[in-house]
Formats: sequence, C-alpha cells, structure tokens
Amino acid sequence: MHRPRRRPSPALVISLIALFVALGGTSFAAATLINGSQIKPHTIAKNRLTNTAVKQLKGNRGARGPAGPAGPAGPAGPAGPPGAAGSAVAYAHINTDGTLDAAHSKNVSASSHVGTGIYCATVTVSVTNATSTVDTGGNGGAFGFSSVVLAGQDPSNFIGLLCPAGSNVIVGVSNAGGSANADYPTWTAFN
Repeated sequence: MHRPRRRPSPALVISLIALFVALGGTSFAAATLINGSQIKPHTIAKNRLTNTAVKQLKGNRGARGPAGPAGPAGPAGPAGPPGAAGSAVAYAHINTDGTLDAAHSKNVSASSHVGTGIYCATVTVSVTNATSTVDTGGNGGAFGFSSVVLAGQDPSNFIGLLCPAGSNVIVGVSNAGGSANADYPTWTAFN
C-alpha cells in the first residue's frame, strides 16, 4: 500500500529556515567579525585555551645565558671527629739500600737488601695479609712494581734461601715495565 506523501507544514519550513540562518550567522560572525586584535588582554582564562594556543603564547625558549660569577666562599665548618684507627697492625718503609726507616715503621724490627730489587724484613706481630708499593717520592719519581710474600705463603722458600735468619717477609721490586728488578724504596703494610 502506498501512502501519499505529505507536504511539510509552513510552520516547519519557517522554523528550519530560521535554524539555518541562526547557525550560519553565528559561524559567519565567529569567522569574520571577531579576530584576535578585538579580544582584550587577560579576558580569556588559560584553562579555556588549548595546549597548542598556550605554547604559541609562550613562544620558544631562547638560548641559555652564560653562568654567573661564583659567589664568595662560605665560612669553614667545624672540625670533624677523628677517623677510625687503620687496620694495619704493622707497616714498614724500607729505603733503597735496605735500611728500615724506623720513624715510619711499626712492628717491623729489621730489613735488609739482599739483591737487586730484593728486600727482606722481620715483622714482630702475627699477620696474614700484606701489600707493598713502590715509594715513588723516595726514588726521584720513578714508577715501578712491588710485591710481597709472607713466610707462611712462600712455597718456593725464597725467604729461607735469600733472607737472613729471622726474616719472615720478602719484597720484590721491578721497574715500571716489569722487565727487570730495580732498587726502589717501598711501603709495605700488614694486617
């Protein structure tokens, strides 16, 4: 069954025309009649602007300027508490000729020079570890390597073969390239 088409009433036609004119007029006014120069400063809240608009208002950051001059030094702070005692139970400063620098040694009674770059010492307390380094300040600034072996850790018995009786430490010193023994003073610490 086919229904006859009804024509829209004049009231509907007039209301649709009014709607389109109203919408078109607003769009036309927003696009052509109002621009940025007509908006007074600070009349639009920041939360009403898009993030892009806010970034454009701020602009790009310029280059960072040079650092300012350093301020004056502050007053010295109070002295700190004394540090903890070191863990070395003995230490020795052995001179190039093998003599013991007693003023800078503790719990070491004797030292000797038994060959080029070979020094022996007698530690008077029980120790389990040792470390040694070349005293570059005592040999004109020359660098070198130093190693130390304790009596209980000497499977080749170098101490018994090379050192005087009573020695329980042997120190070996070589040049900076490690290619030859060298007579350099050493600092050795024991714990």
